[in-house]
Amino acid sequence: VTETVPANWALTGATCTGMGSGGTATLTGNTLELNAAAITAGANIACTLTNTRATLKVQKISVGGTGTFSFSSTNLASTPGNITTSTAGVAAPASPAAINNSTFGTAVTVNETKLPAGYSRTNAECTEANAAVTGNTGNFGSFSGTTLTVPASTISAGADITCVLTNTRAVVRVEKISKGGIGSFSFSDSNLTGTISSIATTAADTPTSASNNPRIVNNLNNQVTITETPAAGFSLTSAICTDANAAVTGNTGTFGNL
Repeated sequence: VTETVPANWALTGATCTGMGSGGTATLTGNTLELNAAAITAGANIACTLTNTRATLKVQKISVGGTGTFSFSSTNLASTPGNITTSTAGVAAPASPAAINNSTFGTAVTVNETKLPAGYSRTNAECTEANAAVTGNTGNFGSFSGTTLTVPASTISAGADITCVLTNTRAVVRVEKISKGGIGSFSFSDSNLTGTISSIATTAADTPTSASNNPRIVNNLNNQVTITETPAAGFSLTSAICTDANAAVTGNTGTFGNL
């Protein structure tokens, strides 16, 4: 039995029951062959042929906040739908939809068409749930700018690939220390979403956080300025910044100019 396989499908398995004693069924390429022993008087043979496509799933992780992310793609039967993250640092959706690949042996690209304000693409990697069949082991895929490329060599029959795209948002938190007394301090800023709320210190020499921390950076790779209107009798004498995510950004030590 020779099957004419539709485009972008592969004949990946065949099983037969009801064969004569010593009967075998051998699948070679698109042809299933029953040996002579299988064809005996009274044989009631039923064969099941299995065809498989390659599929790809997309998940999104947003670090530093949540947002809605949209995509375009190549070599997929349909474009991945918008993904809205609901919890920072957690991949969404939990059960992504499988999208058929259009052509075996051709790379897949997934491009983020519009990033929410303050986000940049910081990582993208793919894994294979069916590695025993495809040989796609470990992590694979490369990204440049906002485009993930899944190698052509991984797009084969039986592939069940999940790609996780990570975006990270820059945020700024403001704390206030007042020495020699307490007071209410207000602020204006540039390149941040929303205005930093006023801070009323309640104990001298004790840091007090702004109630609306953190504030999102609007445009990456552009400076942020914070201007303070101090409480009566106070003057601004020092200001330092540190980065809680220095292992990723490389922003070590203290920085910022007053």
